[in-house]
Parts: sequence; C-alpha cells; structure tokens
Amino acid sequence: MDSKKRLCQKPPKTFKLLHDTAIFNVTKLWQNGSTLQVQFLNYIYDADGNKVNDPKYVWASWEKAWIGYIITDTIMKYANLNFVFHLDLNNTGTLPPGITPDIIITKNPKGGAWSYVGTDCLNYSKPTDQSAPEPTMNLGWLDAPYDTPFTFQGASYTTGTGFDQGGYTNGLSGTIVHEFGHTVGMLHELQTPFGAPFTFNRDATYAYFAGPPNNWNSADTDSNVLDLIDRNQKNGSNFDKDSIMKYSFPCKLINETGPTICSYIEYTTEILSNCDKYWLGINYPGKPLVSCPLASNLWPVITPTPGPTPVPNPIISKLFPDKISFEYILLFLGIILVIASTLLFLFSII
Repeated sequence: MDSKKRLCQKPPKTFKLLHDTAIFNVTKLWQNGSTLQVQFLNYIYDADGNKVNDPKYVWASWEKAWIGYIITDTIMKYANLNFVFHLDLNNTGTLPPGITPDIIITKNPKGGAWSYVGTDCLNYSKPTDQSAPEPTMNLGWLDAPYDTPFTFQGASYTTGTGFDQGGYTNGLSGTIVHEFGHTVGMLHELQTPFGAPFTFNRDATYAYFAGPPNNWNSADTDSNVLDLIDRNQKNGSNFDKDSIMKYSFPCKLINETGPTICSYIEYTTEILSNCDKYWLGINYPGKPLVSCPLASNLWPVITPTPGPTPVPNPIISKLFPDKISFEYILLFLGIILVIASTLLFLFSII
C-alpha cells in the first residue's frame, strides 16, 4: 500500500463521511508546536497536471474564513499546532513574501474531500525535485450552516446560502475537521488494529462502494475501508464509535448482527470525540488534556520488564552443577532407589 496515499478520495456522500477512532501514524506527525502555513488555491490541476481556471474553483472569502474558524475551534484547541490561514483578501491565490505553504487546499466540487496524512503533505506542498507545489487537500463541500454570521481574525463574515454539495446538513462541518484530522496524522477508525467489534463482508462491501456516488474500484475500497491498519508505529484508543475519523455505513456490510453493533456502524458523528481530543493532546502535548474512557494503545509498545534472575541455592549448586541435566539427576535418584530396595530385600531374608 502506498505509504503516501491520500485518504477519503471520492468520499461516500449517500451515507456521508462518518469518522473513525483516533489512530495516529506516529511516523507522520508534525514537530510538536509547529506553525503550519495554509494556502487556498483558486484553481485545480487536471489529470495531465495542467492548471484549470474556473469560477467554481475560486474560494469565497467567507469559505476560507469558515475553515480557519472551525479548525481554530477544534483541532487547535487540543493539539499544540498553530495553523496560519492566509485568507488572501484580494483573492490572488498568493502568499506574503517569504512564506511557503505547508498545506494547500483546493475547492473542486467534483473532487470529493481528501487529504494526505501528516507530514506527507510536505512531499506535495514543498517538493524537493523542483516541480510545482500540488494540493495536499481538497474540500468539495464545507457543511457550513446557511446565512450564519461569525468572526475570524478580527473580521466579520456571513456564510452563504445554497452552497452544500453533500455531507452533513446540520452545519457542524465534520468534513473539514475530518480532513484536517488526516492532515495532523489521524487515520480511519474503521480500519483500526485496536479491537474493532465487527468484520466486513467483503463481497457486500465491494459491491456497495462500486455503485454511485462513489464508484470505487476494489483498490479504493481496500484503501479506505477494508485494509486493516498495521499496528506498528500507531497510537490510538480501542475502537471509538464516536470518533470524527469514522465512516458511517449500512449494517448490511458487516458480518455481525444486532441493534447494538448496528448502532455503532450506522449513526453519524460530526464532532471530535473525547478520545479524539485526548490523542490530539498526547501526540501534540501542550494543551489541556481531555480524558479518554477507552483503553489506550501507545507506541512504542511497552514490554514488561523482566524480573530478577533467581539466585541459585548454594547447597543444591554444589550437589548438582549447572552442567548436569535434569535427566541425569532423575537417573541418579533412580539408581539410589534401586540400591536401597535391594538392600532392604537382602536384610529381610537374613
């Protein structure tokens, strides 16, 4: 599997992006306390790498501000990371002199919602081969509420009307938080190696995601749903049904049955769970830590410390040196027993 893949490609809109338990790939974490520069592009690239300009790819000022507003109030409250959102009020798509982006976000309504994971973003925002920077995230919709005033960076904004193209309808912006979860190193919970209480029916799952609106091939379904995450170099809680990083999907896709397990799978969570907040704080310490009620799995795995080496009994050691095997000891005792039995017999007939 590509270690630098992007997650949530063509996300499922019919049952929406739910989200999975807080699992972090510790090899892709940003340096704690990092300041990450966020750029918004007003164009996209086609399959051949050509720039495509179109009004539908241009960010509205309130859209950029809303993304910054949401992440400041969620991810940045619990992780010791500072995202700097360059709102570019003149909408030129450029950054101030001397600033290079760490995160580059495009707005392609038909491109789904996806992000590269953690520091993999730097392979695209700051390529080392002199190629042009590429997007590290796409947000095809924002899940923002309609006609709602808010303030960000000291300026007042009002959300638009009629802009949603999928995802949530109540305006909690779970898609934005989910994708930025990937950006800080979080992975999909449904693929957790930490005790998921269900198993997928693979044939049903392939068939479901192969249909519209996802139209995923088997590799897409494997990557986003079926492939379990390698336990190595991962931090996280046991399965967290409330995590922002979990998908919701029909219960018919799993082998287990019953109302409890189906309730874990089918309902949508749209905010950071307490365990999401806890692991953000564990992996990026420096903010107040929220408690997580679930068992933790911390990398590196802590193995029990061996107890003290038993001290040999000096008397036994003299009688039976280390080089004498246990079998020889038994043989020696057997011979003594035979001799003793023979002597007793002889004494009995005298």
